[in-house]
Amino acid sequence: MITVIIPTHNRGTDVIDAVDSVLASTQLPGEIIVVEDQSDEAQQSLADYISSGKLRYYRRTDGISGASATRNFGVSKATQQYILFLDDDDTIVPTYIEKLQKYFTASSYDWGFGDVLINGEITKYRAKSTGHLINTKFKRKMAAMSSGFWINKELYEDVGGLDELLNIDEDTDLCCRLIADGLNPFYLKEGAVNLARNDGNQRLTTVTDLSRKIECYYRTLVNNYDRYANDKEAQGFLLDRVHRVMCKRKDQSDLPKLKAFSKTPSLRVVHFLRELKRGIS
Repeated sequence: MITVIIPTHNRGTDVIDAVDSVLASTQLPGEIIVVEDQSDEAQQSLADYISSGKLRYYRRTDGISGASATRNFGVSKATQQYILFLDDDDTIVPTYIEKLQKYFTASSYDWGFGDVLINGEITKYRAKSTGHLINTKFKRKMAAMSSGFWINKELYEDVGGLDELLNIDEDTDLCCRLIADGLNPFYLKEGAVNLARNDGNQRLTTVTDLSRKIECYYRTLVNNYDRYANDKEAQGFLLDRVHRVMCKRKDQSDLPKLKAFSKTPSLRVVHFLRELKRGIS
């Protein structure tokens, strides 16, 4: 019922831990797919797993690196009804797949996520209980691919998958498209994934260039702003996050782009005060 997709790039050792964590689950998924992006470390490290049939391995060699394209490729090869994404340097909580499949068996669900653990602890819960996030702040409906994110494969393909022009923020863009279609996420108040974030290594979707981050956030805004013509909270969320990152750069040449978007009076005040604090005229 579930395909676990693990995209990987130049992380042959870590990806073994990710795969082992899935194989140690209290209930195994229907299949595990590892897609390597423009490298061959995982192919070498996972040779025994591949030959034994414990997972299916694919390698992208088109020279265009990107986690979005790598995940989309993995989904295209999946045979199960649901897709569960796992980053190559994270590990899945042993009981997560079993608990997900119990819900999937009982009813039909569209997409959702669980809680993440950092240093073995859940730092923040999205809601008080398991269920669809309906009467919840818009920003709390956003989820990273690394949060035990799962989705019905047919739905994923219907909405076009991840935007391959986004090498960061692709998860926010996808969430926005799904919610705009009236599909609120299903939140499982359970530990889903142990995040590896304090090891100093570069992530698959890490971008250190602030200009690229602004570009991606702005693209998410443009992609989704009009979808929320009747939802000022959502529009405000999309606008404010772009404004925040634009204000971090000394060159403020991008800020005029936001004049094309309507702001509520309260958001105009927030942006004015932020610019004032940063000395932006």
